[in-house]
Amino acid sequence: MNRTRAIAALALAALAAGGANADVVAEFAMSDHPDGNAAPPFYGLRVDNLFNEGNINTFSIDHVGDSVITIHNNGGDLAIHMAGTLYGGQDGGAEGVDSGLYTYEFWFNEGVEEHDGGWRVIGTPDANGGYLDEVAGDFYATFGTKADGSGVSFIFAPDGHRIDGDDETWAGRGWVMADDVRRSGYTQDWLFTAEVIPAPGTLALALGGGLLTIPRRRRK
Repeated sequence: MNRTRAIAALALAALAAGGANADVVAEFAMSDHPDGNAAPPFYGLRVDNLFNEGNINTFSIDHVGDSVITIHNNGGDLAIHMAGTLYGGQDGGAEGVDSGLYTYEFWFNEGVEEHDGGWRVIGTPDANGGYLDEVAGDFYATFGTKADGSGVSFIFAPDGHRIDGDDETWAGRGWVMADDVRRSGYTQDWLFTAEVIPAPGTLALALGGGLLTIPRRRRK
C-alpha cells in the first residue's frame, strides 16, 4: 500500500469510528447531474485518464441508486460523507475496458463550513478522501481533493450550478484525484444532484402541515 492509500485508510478508519456518534444534520439521496460534460451517458463522478491515457471515464449514480450524502455535526465540527455504488468505466465502451459496478466511500472531515444555503470545503487536508473499489475485482483508487491544496475543493448547495434558473435543486461538485495524481487537461470531478431524505418521523408531520416540498428526481 503506497503512502497516499495508507493515509486514506487511516483517515477513513478514524472518521468511521468518530462518525458513528456524530449527529446527522441532513441526509440526501444522490443522482446523476443532468448537465454532465460527457452526457450522454449521464454521470455523478468523472475521472478521465483513470484506466488508459487520454480516455474519458464516467460513473453513474442512478444505475444502482443507493448513493447517499450525509452532513454530520460532531461537537461543532462539520463533516460530509458520501457512499454507495457507481456503474461505469471508460466512456463509450471502448475495447479493453469493461463497464462495471464500483463501491465507493468519500469523507470531507476537515475544512467543512456552511455556505450559500448548503456547505463547502476549504483546502485539502489529508483527512479528506476515500476510495473507489470494483465489486468484481481488486481495482482500488485513492481520491483526494483539489491538487494545489488551496481554495474551495467541494461545494454542496442549492445554488443553481449548471441548472439554469433552478436555485432549489441541490447540486454537489468538486475536484478529485486518483492515486494522488492530478491529471492536467482532463476532467476529474464529482458532479451530481440530490434530494433531501426526511428524518424518520418527520415526513408525515411535514406533509400534514404543508411545510415540506420535495422536488422530483429528474428522469433521463
